[in-house]
Amino acid sequence: MVSTWTIFRCRRCAGFVALLLAAACSGDEVGDDLAAAPAAGESSESAAPPAAAPAAARASASEAQAGSAARYYQGYLDEVLGGDFGSARDSYRAVVEDGSAAPEVAARAALRLAESEADAGRRHIALDLVARAAALGRDHRDLLQWAERLQRRLAAVRVHDIEVRGPPAGTPLEGVSAQAAELHARAEELLSAYHAHRLKPRLEDLGAGVRAKRAAMEAAERAYRQEAALGEPAATVAAELRIGGLYYDLSLSLTFDLPSELEPGAAAELRQSLRAQALADRNRARAAYLRALEAGRDGRAGPAGRIWIEAAELGLRSTEDLLRGRD
Repeated sequence: MVSTWTIFRCRRCAGFVALLLAAACSGDEVGDDLAAAPAAGESSESAAPPAAAPAAARASASEAQAGSAARYYQGYLDEVLGGDFGSARDSYRAVVEDGSAAPEVAARAALRLAESEADAGRRHIALDLVARAAALGRDHRDLLQWAERLQRRLAAVRVHDIEVRGPPAGTPLEGVSAQAAELHARAEELLSAYHAHRLKPRLEDLGAGVRAKRAAMEAAERAYRQEAALGEPAATVAAELRIGGLYYDLSLSLTFDLPSELEPGAAAELRQSLRAQALADRNRARAAYLRALEAGRDGRAGPAGRIWIEAAELGLRSTEDLLRGRD
């Protein structure tokens, strides 16, 4: 894995520098807190009370960001110096899923995870991470360039396996009625049929490919809605998770390089249309994930629904990263 960062030969020195880098994330806030502190000899009562709460909040946020940064750099050291990518992956994943992490640090962690997933052939998961990194690191040119390189690499890969968020496609639904299990099995077949549609960014079949993929997605969505309509919590959680995943996957599929022979004006118009569609699909994905979590609230989906709920929680975080980043 290529990086422009210095690779330290001394593990102890590297760890020390990593801690300094982590602490640097909160340098400005610490300075603000010191400036806001009462001067020597001044009583705490004379300090302005309204400033205390914001200062405490800034300090708490600063500590949380420093902790995430330290976790990221520890993962980086495990990967580069120790050759232990298992531990590094755990650290990167924790940072990506930590809502208090600084956006730049979370973006770097997502990109390192994406490279690992790409190497393992898990293209859709890698695309997910790349898209999140681009949203989180939108103010950093080097991160955007890194994300673009990875996206182009992934676009050139042909994949035949079905990749979905949560349980694999075709996973039987447990703890539900026979009718719900049958509807779920049928919907899972349509899910696989949807993923069999591969978008090919060629001028002659671009529009037809997008329409065919969306039609396959809508067919699967209708089947899952029939499952959810039964009103069984476990079935509803699973169905809404799949619907969210369908819309989320389609939004990622619409981010590809347009054919070079397309006229610039037409390319700009098409690119704007695809982005608008992707945005709408991500909002639909977010709504579906929220419905899944609501259906499973307070344990109503039972033990069998736990894996579907956890997948919905991850899906919601991914979608919200893309919709607005972490401001």
